[in-house]
Amino acid sequence: MSEVGQEYPVVMRMAGMWPGNIGGYEKHRARAGGDVGHVDPTRSHLNQRLLGKATWAQDVHDEISEMRMENFADELEKLGKRRRRGEAARRLAEGPRDPWRATRHGPLREIILTANKKWFEDDLTGFLGEGGPNREDQFQALAVQWLVNEFGDDCVHARADRDEEAYHIHAVVVPRTKLKDGRRMLQPSKHDVIRQYEDGQDSVGAWFAAAQIGLTRGERRKQKIRDALDHNEKVRETQRATGEDLLEDLVPVPKHQRHVSPRKWRMAQEMLLADWDIALTEREAALAQGEAGLIDRTKVVDEKEAEADAVLQVALDVAEGRFNVPVQDEDGADGAPSKKPSSPDRPHLARRLFGRALQVLGKRAQDEAKAEFAEAFDQIRAADAEIVAVAQLLPESARMRVAKARRSLTAKIMALTRTATGWWGADRNDEPEN
Repeated sequence: MSEVGQEYPVVMRMAGMWPGNIGGYEKHRARAGGDVGHVDPTRSHLNQRLLGKATWAQDVHDEISEMRMENFADELEKLGKRRRRGEAARRLAEGPRDPWRATRHGPLREIILTANKKWFEDDLTGFLGEGGPNREDQFQALAVQWLVNEFGDDCVHARADRDEEAYHIHAVVVPRTKLKDGRRMLQPSKHDVIRQYEDGQDSVGAWFAAAQIGLTRGERRKQKIRDALDHNEKVRETQRATGEDLLEDLVPVPKHQRHVSPRKWRMAQEMLLADWDIALTEREAALAQGEAGLIDRTKVVDEKEAEADAVLQVALDVAEGRFNVPVQDEDGADGAPSKKPSSPDRPHLARRLFGRALQVLGKRAQDEAKAEFAEAFDQIRAADAEIVAVAQLLPESARMRVAKARRSLTAKIMALTRTATGWWGADRNDEPEN
């Protein structure tokens, strides 16, 4: 129940209507087609006709046809009296015209009256007593009185709907008028509440507010928009005249809210839900495809890892001298699953493999260097032997000089030998003789 003294806005919506729309209106009223997805069929029997005859739709069609033919006959008669036979012949060929001026919204009006759903849910028996009118009864009585007061016999139909989300009243207005030339026409602007939409809001708001039942006029949004625009224009005029910066004095302009009929709103929501469903389906398909792709990529990675592990294992076997390792298939030679190094073992396996490979390469380089060094020492020894043999044939003084030079050369060879010994631990017997 709403708080004591709380007021809700009474809602009045007005929409243009063409005579050709009456059939669809009646079809929807009978819940025989149209936008009925939001209707509770178990409550449709509670709907009630409030104004007009049960045959109002056919009566309106007949009346409009009668107006059309009467105006046509009257026009031909007047042309005949003025002896304008040529124009009369053209009009006769054209046929009857619709009894309304060209209009964007149509010559008829559909009106919807309702209020906030919470207001209808309030229980009145607490202060009106048992058997007193409920909210719907109160609203209905005031709405019918307002329709009759504003439109009189032009309100040809009104009904109350109780099978939708909130109680509301539909009404159809046929604005009949007779022009000075005698033609019968449909002219919506004859009613002030139609000609000026805000006047209609003022009228219905004041009507319900006078009853003091917690309903009042809705927000004057258009007036607020006009007031904000007028204020901002005055500020800009002052700024242009004085040159002062008055931007801070500008006020925000409320956004214009265009009314959307419940039917169009529900259609938009259904389209939005359909778009969401499509987007969700596409997202699910994309996720499923992504998961499948991820599984495929994971499988490829596993296969590549298995191949790398196999290569590493073979390389390790070769590096460690195991050259006759039998090749097994995926399940092993004896049918038992082969043991593949797990991911954590792969770095250790690589270190073992490449560490051993570096050792092998280092040993190979040392052996090659040692062989070359030994060959050089052999050549030095052969040369030294030749020097000794030749020195024996020289005079004493010359032999002494050769012996001195030979001792200096031998000291340098021994120093080089000690350096090489640190590389591979050469044997002292490799040193050249004096």
